[in-house]
Amino acid sequence: MSLLENRVTLAGIKYNKVKKVRKVKEYLLDFFGLLSLESFDLEDRENSIRAAAHLLSYIKLMQKENDLPFEKIEYKNINKIMELNVNTQNNLDLVAKRGEESKGTLLGVLDKCSTSIGSRELRKLIKNPFLDKKIIEKRLFYVDYFYNNVLLREELRTLLKDIYDIERITTKIIYGTENGKDLLSLKISIRKALEIYKLLEEHEEIRKIFKIDLETLLEFHNKIEEIISEDAPFTVREGGIIKDGYNANLDELRKLSRMGKDYILEIEQREKEKTGIKGLKIKFNKVFGYFIEVTKANQHLVPEDYIRKQTLVNCERYIVQELKEYEEKIITAKTKIESLEYELFKKLSFEIKERIYSLTDLAKKIALLDITANFAHIATKNSYTKPILTEDEDLEIIGGRHPIVEVLIPRGDYVKNNIKLDKDNNLIILTGPNMSGKSTYMKQIALNIIMAHIGSYVSADKAIIPIVDKI
Repeated sequence: MSLLENRVTLAGIKYNKVKKVRKVKEYLLDFFGLLSLESFDLEDRENSIRAAAHLLSYIKLMQKENDLPFEKIEYKNINKIMELNVNTQNNLDLVAKRGEESKGTLLGVLDKCSTSIGSRELRKLIKNPFLDKKIIEKRLFYVDYFYNNVLLREELRTLLKDIYDIERITTKIIYGTENGKDLLSLKISIRKALEIYKLLEEHEEIRKIFKIDLETLLEFHNKIEEIISEDAPFTVREGGIIKDGYNANLDELRKLSRMGKDYILEIEQREKEKTGIKGLKIKFNKVFGYFIEVTKANQHLVPEDYIRKQTLVNCERYIVQELKEYEEKIITAKTKIESLEYELFKKLSFEIKERIYSLTDLAKKIALLDITANFAHIATKNSYTKPILTEDEDLEIIGGRHPIVEVLIPRGDYVKNNIKLDKDNNLIILTGPNMSGKSTYMKQIALNIIMAHIGSYVSADKAIIPIVDKI
């Protein structure tokens, strides 16, 4: 340990020694309120338990004032994910590098998702294809269903386009940074999700794909509809968030504030008649509050009870006791309105946060639905075919194409290629001059294999593809 410390110190890296570490298993059980870690598939995985506990402890340290949005630990078995190292990902142009556009990548070809949630999940999926044949075939079943039901697919994609980024809204609610606009976006998203649920209920074969917490989501929608104003601002401290009629105390305060304009006009008219100054005006600014403004020409008509507040080039500004008292009432009412609105808004947010799992689950279901409908859309657009997955070593692709290259050249110009490998013939020696297409041929095979493993149709006329654990 001392050697490691010396190396870390010499490298200029800061580190903290962990002292008095609680028993890691008990720490996780206490945080998630469990009696066993078996439900997380962690019961006998000591290294995973240690890693999870220390990571959780660090996050809690960094987020002292916030509740953490973690409902469970998901154990990812790398034996169930295709191994694609960074060099492979870059050479195959799977996703764009940070800051670059996705055109010219597999993600750029496949990502026509209707939601940002779907696009983010698709990016992860392309870099981590499945190895579980049952999961892949289940996804292919959904894609196939949407492929063959065009009207359903397009209606579904239209509804998905109106769904906002529920994942990010959920995170903002958890960390207390949400505003009225976020809750309105959430309401619209839930309404569209409920419409999707109703649409899929008519299709018994696939309705399980969108099994959501209807009761809780409907309650969230109705509460937001009842409480949050359609014109809610981005700020949460300046009022204007809560609807009229929701809270009696708030309505009373607003009535006082709104009647203020009429009352000010009444004072102004009375002072004009009292002084004979026709040009007398009552104005307001943040520095002096309410004041009476009189031009220099009428200064001789100003009564003795007027208190001079400011002298300008062309006019004088005054206050009177009645105006000052009224100003205090208005300011007090405004402060109370802002405070009460914030309190009511946060109460609603807290109620949603208490059952946030319904929203995180909804986001996952939307991502899956969006990706599968998107794959069907792309398959139709690019003339892809459904792959046949096999657990033996047979690989056969007839009329294969490079999915990225073919969309960058005129339609129909791409020269199709075939490949057939099995346990007896599992090696090809590929020769040819420079720029003859050797790399493109190899890459198109790899890309079609990856596409099949993420549950997508492939760029070929026919494809029989085995489960491949590494490229």
